[in-house]
Amino acid sequence: MKLQDVKSAGDVEIFDGEYGKISSAGDMAIRGKIRTETLKSMGDLHAAEDVIAGKIQIYGDADFKGTLTAEETQIYGDARFHKGVKIQDLKVFGNLRAQIIDADTFQVHGELEEAEALNAEKALFNGEFHVKQSMNLGKGEMNLAGKSTVKEIFCESLRVSSRESGYQGIFAGLVSRGKGGTLTVELIEGDELDLENTHCDTVRGRNIRIGKGSKIRRVEYQESLKIFEDGEVLEKEEF
Repeated sequence: MKLQDVKSAGDVEIFDGEYGKISSAGDMAIRGKIRTETLKSMGDLHAAEDVIAGKIQIYGDADFKGTLTAEETQIYGDARFHKGVKIQDLKVFGNLRAQIIDADTFQVHGELEEAEALNAEKALFNGEFHVKQSMNLGKGEMNLAGKSTVKEIFCESLRVSSRESGYQGIFAGLVSRGKGGTLTVELIEGDELDLENTHCDTVRGRNIRIGKGSKIRRVEYQESLKIFEDGEVLEKEEF
């Protein structure tokens, strides 16, 4: 059975059901639980219930009251997820607030204002983030601006830097609150760790580089530890 398509030149309301393609040139209000192949809004989007979708594009602010499950989501504005998020590929160009985020690939160019936890195979931050509990990452890259915080990071590899060259084009405007930034965290554990501007109680890993602006109380390493520029390590142990 062919699914219904919805296309609007202005604002639109979407109710319970299964759809093919949904698009609007204005704001979109989703009043019930929906499943759709694609969803595109050129204005703000407000979803009152659960949304299951293939590809989502929102060129405005987004507010999801229910859970969001999608293959690919791009939001060019501020986003708020009140419940769980399960997405293969999530990109937010603005500010994001969420609970628990599960993604294969996760990117924020701006600020992750608040989240309980983040689980991702690949994560890229250009800006600032605040995660109350843990990050479980495969590969993580953080180009810092502002004062980022997280309780614990578990990963395969992680690179933390604070370089102006990391912000280009529209990203520069999203993270223009000041030059550089810092990361404050209690524990980082991974295989390959390259840390700048990081303040941490314990860093544990196989190959570790501690660089400029970093202050680490204790480092436990398996194969190599390199401390360069003005990086500080109070205690170190090979295991």
